[in-house]
Amino acid sequence: RLLRLFDRGQKEEARFAEWLRAAGIQIMPLDPATGKQFRVEDYGGHLGGSMDGICWNVPGLDPAEQVITEMKTHNDKNFKALVD
Repeated sequence: RLLRLFDRGQKEEARFAEWLRAAGIQIMPLDPATGKQFRVEDYGGHLGGSMDGICWNVPGLDPAEQVITEMKTHNDKNFKALVD
């Protein structure tokens, strides 16, 4: 079940990226230096993680301003709890 959920999330990330592009937002989902997700870390590697991409040309922001992109999928119950 857990592997299926992770697989679904990865497939949805590609779909989300296409929707962002269709809206005119630019997205770079992979680090060109590694071909993998962008990694961030600090404190000598004690704090870190990955992000789903970097976006720019986001409405309401300077077109050149880059923002971290994180995508999540939720079932209805979890989404309602997140919104509340």
